[in-house]
Amino acid sequence: MPLRKALPDILSSNAGTLSPRMVNLIAELVQDWRRLDERIAAVSTEIESLTEQDEGCRRVTSASKRRGVLQVDGYAGFERLTDRGDIVLAACWAHTRRKFFDVHEATGSPIAAEALRRIAELYAIEKSIRGRTAEERRSVRDTQSRPLVEAMKPWLEAQLGRIPGRGGLADAIRYTLSRWPALCHFLDDGRIELDNNSVERAIRPVALGRKNHLFAGSDGGAERKWPYVTVTTLLGAEAVMGWAGPRAPRPRSITCHSANG
Repeated sequence: MPLRKALPDILSSNAGTLSPRMVNLIAELVQDWRRLDERIAAVSTEIESLTEQDEGCRRVTSASKRRGVLQVDGYAGFERLTDRGDIVLAACWAHTRRKFFDVHEATGSPIAAEALRRIAELYAIEKSIRGRTAEERRSVRDTQSRPLVEAMKPWLEAQLGRIPGRGGLADAIRYTLSRWPALCHFLDDGRIELDNNSVERAIRPVALGRKNHLFAGSDGGAERKWPYVTVTTLLGAEAVMGWAGPRAPRPRSITCHSANG
């Protein structure tokens, strides 16, 4: 029998032999565990009503079908969410940039360097419109970002024809071209961000501690930990959104990340 369940019996059957200090300590421990169970049950009920596990990818669901934009990394499992036609996937330019960055770091490729320069131009435009309304952002993107994006695709296709088909650079270009429509959605919707870095930052503490999280002491300990990790992450996201300011209305797009992107 787990110690926590045995403690009340230990307390009742040995009350006459235990010191008053030990009796008080056990009684306080039992009460603390009961209060903890109550809080965890309340949090778990709320979280389970908002999320469910789906084959390794935690999907956002509700009783009514969601519609809108889901900003994601390159994990292929998100594609199934578009089957009904209610959700549009917007790809992440930061993940695209990372592919070319890794190649440039490893090989010094001038083609990778040029890709990074072109992507940096998009980020410079985003920096200039940060905090503006969705319509203002869309308008600036239409006049400034769209020509850069439209010029980038044929350039990538041309480079792909010039380099060996196997290798990190070719993989980076194919990764980008295979997601091109999703990478372009931000041009037509000012609510969409250029990347999902905000989610990357939010899950960073969890990702950094993933090995430690494997050793929660017991299955029960792990079950008690995940609601707190989820709640603190959600509260952190709410705090970030709260600082966006009155000129930056809360985006209605949903952002999701997987460990496989």
